Amino acid sequence: MSFNRVKLSNEVVELRAKTLGGAPLVEMLIRGKTIAKSLRNQEMIRWIESETNTTEGTYYTVNNRTRGEMNKLAPYRAVRAKHSFPPFSDIDSYQFPKIRGLCNFFLNQRPPYFCTTPVGILEENQESGVEVSLPNEYRERILAGADGQNKSIVNFVFSYSSLIIPPDSIRGILDGVKGKLVDYLDKIIQDRPMNIIDVFYQSMDHLYNDVKKLYPDIIGEFETIHTNIVQNKPESFSNVASACRRILKKFADAESPPKKEATPNGHELTEGHEKNRIIEWIKVKITGTTQTELVSAHLELLAKYINSVYGLASKGDKNPITKYEAELCSIHTYFIIAELIRIKQSATHLTAE
Repeated sequence: MSFNRVKLSNEVVELRAKTLGGAPLVEMLIRGKTIAKSLRNQEMIRWIESETNTTEGTYYTVNNRTRGEMNKLAPYRAVRAKHSFPPFSDIDSYQFPKIRGLCNFFLNQRPPYFCTTPVGILEENQESGVEVSLPNEYRERILAGADGQNKSIVNFVFSYSSLIIPPDSIRGILDGVKGKLVDYLDKIIQDRPMNIIDVFYQSMDHLYNDVKKLYPDIIGEFETIHTNIVQNKPESFSNVASACRRILKKFADAESPPKKEATPNGHELTEGHEKNRIIEWIKVKITGTTQTELVSAHLELLAKYINSVYGLASKGDKNPITKYEAELCSIHTYFIIAELIRIKQSATHLTAE
């Protein structure tokens, strides 16, 4: 089990640090996509898919995106590319320079080429450059500038030509991708500052780890609470209350097993009297320690929380309870178990001294 809010905050901070630290960008984008999915940010998911070409969404090219849309999507991908012309022995010395001139004129005068090569390939070739095929729109525009005699030659040359994205352009693209990812993570951090809710869930993480170590049998009940609250169904809320009651019973069985004799006040400690057993266990643990006054002061409050949990669980056995009541029941249970573990650990520490 994990408390998603705290886990998300930690992942965002870690991912930001690794991205700025030069970790492989493709891996960072994949982790970023997981975060975007958890936040249901469809725009960010589509952007990451277009950068990594995972094909879950549309892979954008100059042919199916207008320049304005492409500029909005990834302006850093607009680069000046160079034509790579193969040597032709059957094209006369006049015609080939003329075609080369048309191509170079187009590159120099027209808007830049939008590189749509996936980030992974760019990363692998950032020192050497990347060779990519010519977009059809290039062919059409250059053909428009060629006379009839040269059109067939242009088509022939283009069949064997390519564009070269130089290393400096590749590094510019990768820096642009990295910058956009970091900006996104910064916005998450800015929009989701640490507040009392985060503090609560972080405390739940610590509690979960303590319970896992001290009372492994209770872990499954924590899972049940989390799962049923998320399901958000009326029958699930009753399951939450029942799980809370089982948590207290399992704690009582582990720390204060049933006894035949009653307390001096006549409270039974047999099976089915878990509340009495827990309260008696607390009294035994704090007796003779420096924390007696402190814990005794809110022992009555703790008992009220325990009664509240059992009351809601009993209500859930017969009638539906609301989501608020289920959440309240779980919060009370978390508080009780956290306090009981604190008492146990404090008493153990004082005994050892």
